[in-house]
Amino acid sequence: MNEKKFENVIAKIGLPAITRFTRTDKNLLKREFKIIKDRGFACDNQEMRIGVFRIASPVFDKENDIAACIGVAGPSFRLNNRKMLKLGGMIKEIADQLTQELKKL
Repeated sequence: MNEKKFENVIAKIGLPAITRFTRTDKNLLKREFKIIKDRGFACDNQEMRIGVFRIASPVFDKENDIAACIGVAGPSFRLNNRKMLKLGGMIKEIADQLTQELKKL
């Protein structure tokens, strides 16, 4: 997401706290976006729902726009920060394979 779109989204909906883990600091979120872009997957550690941990990676189309995403979700006592890098890498690999197939269409 480019800077202008990010600012427009924040202006429209803000960064409301859904749980006590929700990111509500705009600058922290910007830094986290950089990390997400670099590693190719995002995590939600109870940010939207207490007790749920999610990991997802984007699938791109021919125009390199996000067409879909693929991910996993589970209880935070099973999916957690310790497992994040391994699972995230696996999910990114599958998303990359789906991207390659989608670009052939």
